[in-house]
Order: sequence, then structure tokens, then C-alpha cells
Amino acid sequence: MQLMCIGSVIAGVVLSVLGLGWYKEIIGDKIIINDFNSLTPQEYSIQDITSITHYTHKLNSKGEVEAEPHYKISFSDGRVWDTSDNFHEASQEKYTAVVQHFTSKSNLKVRYQDVDTAN
Repeated sequence: MQLMCIGSVIAGVVLSVLGLGWYKEIIGDKIIINDFNSLTPQEYSIQDITSITHYTHKLNSKGEVEAEPHYKISFSDGRVWDTSDNFHEASQEKYTAVVQHFTSKSNLKVRYQDVDTAN
């Protein structure tokens, strides 16, 4: 039992340290994304964004629909920034401001959908 607790604490510390490197940063017209599975940060321009979709609901792990407003921002290389998957939480207002910045600097229009069915 004690060994399992120590293992859980060590795993938590490792994930916390790894999580310190997760970030999304917007500097002017540049978007820098460093996710958990990235070895190095990836830099995008606003012109690299192919679509922005706003969802009001999401399917949870049980397959139930729950209210969770979020955006999915797709890039030309196939990467998708799902604002509901961020380790460091930001408010919906901040994400809306980011999306408004992107759309004001491009010809992109936000698509609106009710339920994000992807898990």
C-alpha cells in the first residue's frame, strides 16, 4: 500500500514537471504551441489556420452531452488546438478574444456547432 502511494506521488510530480512546459502563446501574428507530446514548440502564423469551430457542448467519457463551450482551431499541418484540452485553464472570454484577434487578421469565419462528438 505504501509503495503504491509513493508511486502515485512520483507519477504526480513527473506529470507536474512535464506540465510546466505546456503552453500556447500569441505574439502578434504568431501562435506558438508547446504541448505535452511536443519535443519542441511549434510556431504558426495566423495564415496557417484553416478553420475555427465553436462548440457549446461536448460528449463526456460516458457518452453524455454536457455544456462545455470551447473552440477547435485547425492548422494547415493537421494540428488541432482544442481549447477544452488545455492543462492550464483560461476563461472562455480569453479564448473568445484570441479567436476575435485571429479572425480580425484573416478572412476566417467562425463556424458554430452544438455538440463536439470527438472524444
